[in-house]
Amino acid sequence: MLIEFSVGNYLSFKDKVTLSMVASSDKSMPENVIESAQGTKLNLLKTTALYGPNASGKSNFLKALNFMRWFIIRSSREGQIGDEIEVTPFKLDLSYLNKPSEFEITFLKDGVRYSYGFKVDRKRVYEEWLYSYPLKKPRVLFDRKFDEKNPFYFGPNWEGESETLSTKTRDNALFLSVAAQWNNKLAQTILRWFFDQLNNLYPLPTISSEQFFTITRAHKDPELKQKINKFLKVSDLGIKYFETKEIPFFETKEWLETPEEVKNRILKGIPEGEKPGSIDFDFIHKGLDTKREEVEVIFKVTEESDGTQKIFSLAGPWIFVLEKGLTLIADELDVRLHPQLTTWLISMFHDKNINKKGAQLIFATHDSGLLDQKLFRRDQIWFTEKNPEGATDLYSLWEIKNIRKDENFRKGYISGRYGAIPFLGDFEL
Repeated sequence: MLIEFSVGNYLSFKDKVTLSMVASSDKSMPENVIESAQGTKLNLLKTTALYGPNASGKSNFLKALNFMRWFIIRSSREGQIGDEIEVTPFKLDLSYLNKPSEFEITFLKDGVRYSYGFKVDRKRVYEEWLYSYPLKKPRVLFDRKFDEKNPFYFGPNWEGESETLSTKTRDNALFLSVAAQWNNKLAQTILRWFFDQLNNLYPLPTISSEQFFTITRAHKDPELKQKINKFLKVSDLGIKYFETKEIPFFETKEWLETPEEVKNRILKGIPEGEKPGSIDFDFIHKGLDTKREEVEVIFKVTEESDGTQKIFSLAGPWIFVLEKGLTLIADELDVRLHPQLTTWLISMFHDKNINKKGAQLIFATHDSGLLDQKLFRRDQIWFTEKNPEGATDLYSLWEIKNIRKDENFRKGYISGRYGAIPFLGDFEL
């Protein structure tokens, strides 16, 4: 479970900011809180919404979280000595261009709290650290600094090889990633948390891997397919159900339209005797025949609306995250969705009968209709806003003083009471 995430000197973030999933002292809407998370004394929020004008940093914050995940998983396997790290510092203050970017995350794994972070620029890792909190006090598992004499310190609770692994770690790679690659159990446990726990959902999942995830898992798992069909039915899309079928890859439209030169290269890479397949799918609607009797009508995915395609594509990941108790990160969640549909999706995370394992949702949105006291507590609503230096500030509604308990959140936000709205000037053509 995610506790908090911090980022500094990255994209639009100049100084370090932190988003916390720790519930405040607010006693309202207890169903929105994971109480005593994993047997600890921590109470964590199930969902968090990010609001702010365009170019204020909402997407950049989610990009920072995804960059941290990507770099941890891949830094030991991709790149060579001297390769640049794909990190972008804050550009509007030239003094920050030569400073490292900072990322830190705190999370729960099997009832133990961990804090892991690093500082990097495009050339090297300057600092890296991992602490655990089995009790109240932190335990240093390892601490890495840019120091030629003593770059690594390993605490007494670090398990497994240390010296050999540290010498195998490139300047532009993370020690945690290297240690996991060399089968260190503790490092593998931490890396596996990032790989499994954090799941990204794109604004338009129909053009990314989410649709493939939904189709392939549903084709292999009849129980999941039944759940997705129920998901589509209660979404009021007019779909009775969907069907999947496996067809030979060499009969697909993509293959038939592939140039012969490319086909020959692909064929050379396929083992002899293997017959690759592709999964196709159709949506079934209720229709009428010429005698006005009910019949089933087949629709291809391209015949469905963009909103229907998005709902179908996110159905698989949405159900998967809720069932496994994972964390879903979604940018512009409301794109192409009706406001009531977006509310329905978010409410699943708050429903203890659906979200039984503490799944969490962090999403960015412009839908002010979601700012409803019946849906969110004050500590679940966060804002991004550019300061006079052009850097992103991050703060929650809970931090703003003099907010009445019965206040209309949407009205307060639209009126500019909380900040984080665009200030539009006059335009003449």
